[in-house]
Amino acid sequence: MDKAAVTGAVAACFLCIGLAGTHAATPSILDFMAVETMERVSPGGVVDGKEQIHIHAARNETEPFQVVVSASGNEDLWDVEVELNQLTGPNGATITDISLYRQHYVSVTTPSLHSPYEAQDYADALIPFV
Repeated sequence: MDKAAVTGAVAACFLCIGLAGTHAATPSILDFMAVETMERVSPGGVVDGKEQIHIHAARNETEPFQVVVSASGNEDLWDVEVELNQLTGPNGATITDISLYRQHYVSVTTPSLHSPYEAQDYADALIPFV
């Protein structure tokens, strides 16, 4: 897995998650931030996220959000795997049917003539973790 995929977004479909306790047992080289579904996350860019995210869905619905996993310092991350067994919400509700994806980026080196966007890596497809 390349650095862009690791520093990009990992999207998942479920109800709610608190990240504060999630990374307590992981090595200190990792940072986790939750960002809203439609927020663009650029590789190597500044992430304005939260340690906790609150989302709502009715029974049998899915609700996506993004968790950005990045290196705490100037280190690169390689061969990172993400695994999540269950989520616990209010009143002890649990969710075990969880889908995780990694963000793929497309490198745009020459933008279109009248494009308001600059040359950089842009988020493209979500690729399932298998």
